[in-house]
Amino acid sequence: MKRRNIILIFICLLTLSSYEQTACVSSGANISGSSGNLVFSVGQISYKTHRNSADHSVSEGVLQAYENSELNQWQGDDPTHPTNWGTAENWSYNSIPSTEDVLITNVAHQPHIAINSQANCNHLNIASGSSLTIESTQNGTGSLIVGGSSTINNQSKIIACRFLSEEKYHYISTPIAYQNTDYMSNIDVLENENQNMGLNKEEIINGFHTDNLWAWNEASAPSGMWMDLLHTNSMATNSMQTGIGYVYGNNVSATLAMEGDIYTDDVAVNLSHNPDAANGFHIIGNPFCSDIAINSEADANNFLADNAEILHESYQAIYIWDEDENWNGGDCYRIICNCGFNGVSNGNEMDTDFIEMGQAFMVRTRTEGTIHFKKNIRKHAPSSYYKSTNKDWAGIQLFARHNTNQSATIIAFNEHMKNSLDAGFDIASMKSGTKINLSTQLKEDNGKDFAIQSLPLDATSIACNLEIREAGEYSFSVYQDNMKEIYLEDMETNIITDLMLGKSYCIELESGEYTDRFVLHFTLQPTMGTMDHQFKNVQIYSFKKNIYTKNINGPIEIYDLSGRLIKKHIASKTIDCIKMAVARGVYIVKSAGKTEKVFLSE
Repeated sequence: MKRRNIILIFICLLTLSSYEQTACVSSGANISGSSGNLVFSVGQISYKTHRNSADHSVSEGVLQAYENSELNQWQGDDPTHPTNWGTAENWSYNSIPSTEDVLITNVAHQPHIAINSQANCNHLNIASGSSLTIESTQNGTGSLIVGGSSTINNQSKIIACRFLSEEKYHYISTPIAYQNTDYMSNIDVLENENQNMGLNKEEIINGFHTDNLWAWNEASAPSGMWMDLLHTNSMATNSMQTGIGYVYGNNVSATLAMEGDIYTDDVAVNLSHNPDAANGFHIIGNPFCSDIAINSEADANNFLADNAEILHESYQAIYIWDEDENWNGGDCYRIICNCGFNGVSNGNEMDTDFIEMGQAFMVRTRTEGTIHFKKNIRKHAPSSYYKSTNKDWAGIQLFARHNTNQSATIIAFNEHMKNSLDAGFDIASMKSGTKINLSTQLKEDNGKDFAIQSLPLDATSIACNLEIREAGEYSFSVYQDNMKEIYLEDMETNIITDLMLGKSYCIELESGEYTDRFVLHFTLQPTMGTMDHQFKNVQIYSFKKNIYTKNINGPIEIYDLSGRLIKKHIASKTIDCIKMAVARGVYIVKSAGKTEKVFLSE
């Protein structure tokens, strides 16, 4: 037994002394055992490193030992970049950490993870008096993924920064695990002489107050309520909750510096569902100190897939507040979902599949339950952080504008989509009380207005809904990809406008809601589909009570299924609308050597 104990001690010491490191076990070691069971406990471990024949003493501390672990220690002595995590010469291995254990030592230059850079390790140990900073500026934020656990010792900390631009509202969340009850105790503001997070009660733009830090209360009737945390007693009795989002308003650009430890395991957030109030709308946020994958384009492991069961079937997406410059009430919610057409950056879907550390967003749940942030959705966003193209999806982004306000709706096309709800691809609108909201309804209507709708390749038209608060002139225009024809029809004025050549349609409107007045007609490029008949020059189709023809000049005859002639019409326009006062059902249209069956609804 004694010989076996000696061998085990030798193996332990040999492992700890590898990679040009030496270690010794302090007093207090105890080895005992019987019947094949061995108990091995030690006191404190001291350690030092040897690199380039120089002996650099490292402050003593408790070093957690892990089976089969390796240890890469922070040196911080590269002459050019002494604080850069991504500089190999700053590490005892002379290599940037990847899958090994890391020890941040108490040396003159402490490590920083630069903006848009990626840092990885297994277990992260931060010695007493040491720190690790994740940087953030207007140009981006760093990303750290710790595969194992994170351990901070006495007077050590991780500083997670989040840059916030001036005179805007921001949705934020904390990647820091707080152990106190004060919102501000571990939050500081960098580069701001006014302190108090750079905020005050003065109005910033158009009557909107910067109430500093707000939380959302879903249960408050009749439609939820924003709660001011910094100017009420809530600040003294609550802490920033894990996975919950907050609204932050600031008059000057500021960088939040949140200090503490980080989350390295799965995070679960319990959410309520009050049918008499906000009906399942919640603001939640990224709890990790890295980017996270939101949809299937980012990674097979992603937030939307993990939470498909609890998210409302028409809201299988996240909604990020992305405020425009000089915002005065327009639609600023941007969506990340599974649709393969994202339009352009100033409307609807965001052109990214990831979100950064500190970013919060709105969701809508269908019931009370748990939202999951699983640790396997932590991903470093690729260098091409934004989607470079709309992939192989054709699509239309229709804009409605009034003065400086605008709203947009997306219609996308894919062979796997259908006219009924495609969860995660058809995304309902988050109206948020804006002055103008443009949306569409499903062909098989479920009562929701949609900001994004994905249709099959043979779709030919869709009705648009417009809600406006101010009277005035409104214009309609499009951004498109892989479309052959796009026409906007005003059903009240009977004006049809070709939007493909950069044209817009302008109309004076009173405030109110316009449902089914504006109809979008379209044809995809021939290369986009497999339904050959939809790409011929002559087309016949229906929408609700009306029959439409494209590129027909001449007589049209319409029959019921018994063969009885119902109506004759002479077509002469690029798109011709035949208004039908008939019962719901299937009718036969004959013209230009073409026969089509169409369905008319009441």
